[in-house]
Amino acid sequence: MRRASLIDGDARLTATGRRLHEQVEANTDTAAESPWRALGPARTARLVELLEPLAGTVLRSGTLPMPNPGGLVVDQVGS
Repeated sequence: MRRASLIDGDARLTATGRRLHEQVEANTDTAAESPWRALGPARTARLVELLEPLAGTVLRSGTLPMPNPGGLVVDQVGS
């Protein structure tokens, strides 16, 4: 990563590294949108409603670290 000028000597992102990170995040967001568009707003809301109890159970179990890769937090999900 240093050779590619993505991080500096202190292992911090360089401007090039930040740009690449932003590009990867944007590409990931774009790729992840397709299923939600296919469902549409009403069915997406229903899916959230159905999955909230399960997500709450998983989060409260301590199985997922905080913070976790999915960005889930206990305050965001139902019981």
